[in-house]
Amino acid sequence: MNMRKSEIIVLGIILFSFIVGIYFYPQMPEQMASHWNAQGQMDGYMSKFWGLFLMPLISVALF
Repeated sequence: MNMRKSEIIVLGIILFSFIVGIYFYPQMPEQMASHWNAQGQMDGYMSKFWGLFLMPLISVALF
C-alpha cells in the first residue's frame, strides 16, 4: 500500500512538471541556454521544447 502511494506522488510531480512546461512554452525563447563554460558564459543551446521537457521525459523513463 505504501509503495502505491509513493508512485502516485511521483506521477503527480511528473505531471505537474509537464503542466508547468506547457504553461510557459509560449513565453520561452526559441533557443534556451543549456551549458555554461568556466567563465560563466553560455556556450550551449537547445530548442525550447527540449529545454522545457527533457527532464520530465527523463523522469518518465526512469519511473
